[in-house]
Amino acid sequence: MTKFLIENNKISRTIDISSNTKERISIVDINDSNITMDIVINVFENSSVVLNLASFSETTKKNYNITVNHFSSNSYSECNVFGVSKNNSHIKFDLTAKIDDLSLSNKCKQSISGILLSNDSSIVGAPNLIINTNSIKAEHSLSIGKINQNKLFYLISKGLSKKDALYLLVMGYFNNCLKNLKNEYLKEKVENKIKDKL
Repeated sequence: MTKFLIENNKISRTIDISSNTKERISIVDINDSNITMDIVINVFENSSVVLNLASFSETTKKNYNITVNHFSSNSYSECNVFGVSKNNSHIKFDLTAKIDDLSLSNKCKQSISGILLSNDSSIVGAPNLIINTNSIKAEHSLSIGKINQNKLFYLISKGLSKKDALYLLVMGYFNNCLKNLKNEYLKEKVENKIKDKL
């Protein structure tokens, strides 16, 4: 499993998923700085990759460009990205999956979700599928909006403060990235920083 926390403001990385390999990639960005991230994932025969990315932006601009290339047959890719945008911040997710024209029986999923915590914040998502073959199962989804008020009201009616209720709803997404983190100190540090941002 590949995991990394964002520490720089410019990241460019290529990751090869060798034949007959399964890989999970988790990325968490809670830094208070602008960032541009370019990730290229090359998926080869009989291999699979699941990428989970979660980002929290308060007053910054964050751009994530993720490209998955399916170069062979029987490969699987899944990209799940989530963002929280607050206080005039901007997050952009650009997901692209490219399926080679000679490959067979590939599967590809893309999911972009986002929560806007203020009227002056924004999240833009662009799921792109570039498919040159008929032998594929592909799907993508995009869901961006304000916090679900019914869920928030329900949690508050159970005795939680508004901040604690927001924290639970946001952490439901961040936990996809944090659940396999073995370093409990680091995990707690990330969770506390997210709570402070709310």
